[in-house]
Amino acid sequence: TADNLAVLPVNDDTTVMTLCKLMGYDAEEHFTLEPLKKDFKYPFPLPCTVKTVLSSYYDIHGLPKHSLVSKLLPYTTNEKQRKWLKELIAKDNHSGFKQYINGNGRSFYDLVTNELDSCKIPLEDLLHILPTMQPRYYTISSSSNVHPTSVHITVSVTEFNLPSGRRFRGLTSSYLQGLKRGVSCRVFVRPSTFKLPKSVSTPITMIGPGTGIAPMRALLQEREYQATQTKKTPASNTLYFGCQKPDQDYIYEDELADFKSKGVLNQLFLAFSRAQKNKVYVQHLLAEPASAQNLLNELDQGGYIFVCGATAMGGDVHGALVEILVKNKGMSKDGAAAYLTDLQKNGRYVQELWSS
Repeated sequence: TADNLAVLPVNDDTTVMTLCKLMGYDAEEHFTLEPLKKDFKYPFPLPCTVKTVLSSYYDIHGLPKHSLVSKLLPYTTNEKQRKWLKELIAKDNHSGFKQYINGNGRSFYDLVTNELDSCKIPLEDLLHILPTMQPRYYTISSSSNVHPTSVHITVSVTEFNLPSGRRFRGLTSSYLQGLKRGVSCRVFVRPSTFKLPKSVSTPITMIGPGTGIAPMRALLQEREYQATQTKKTPASNTLYFGCQKPDQDYIYEDELADFKSKGVLNQLFLAFSRAQKNKVYVQHLLAEPASAQNLLNELDQGGYIFVCGATAMGGDVHGALVEILVKNKGMSKDGAAAYLTDLQKNGRYVQELWSS
């Protein structure tokens, strides 16, 4: 419940087979690795086929770093392409490199199948050059007690137009979007810091705009389950949710309304930032006098605060909490910050944030 599900994406067959053909690899050939050091950590199971390792273990579609692109020069045989590459990776062309690679969304695969199609890299070298595929972490948005045989995640599909006019699609979100029912995928669970108080009678305040609502959905499911099992009257469950427009990205609207009607969700505060002239965010609602006083009352009762979303939002919420404590508790800013740090140490103020 509210832990992290790591998803290991897979490069599609078409691009992998195209890359193998370009590089002169036999996609179905098996190979193994012979370690030169005793403490060698194998990056994938062996023996392995070329197709498997390029499909599941190496990132060929991410935006490459300067160091990676620089390593392509010795393998590029066409003189015109070598000259172009030298200019791209020149030390005084840092901004030009970033603009070309990031602005055009040029991955390693894009480069070697287009601008640098004379670049032929032996497999044993390629395994040193390419970065390994990294798992993408999604907060589990379901209770394991309510849904013991399945796991829910809340995924924002990354897809947008680049300055060059090309369409960029996120590797993992597009991979998940294209998964067919019955097809297996590689995942594992990593514990998170979202842990509910032991007693259902302890109030909680949840702040999760956008896909930050994921753990809050899981916590609400779990709180309803706990209340049913213990037959105890639950304490207040308060949620602050924000998105741009109510008719566009108010995700789980029906479920939140259902939680509200059943009394599982006692208070629901909604911030639709683009629904009116002035932008309204969750931290603005949190700072309103009635909300602020309600939060302080719950903290006095041993309440918990859970925050999930973008790093900038987390910082704004933290700032709002400091101001609430200064204004209503007579604390200094340093004292308020120290109070929040103490809550964090005791697991009563939990933040899981990511760079947007």
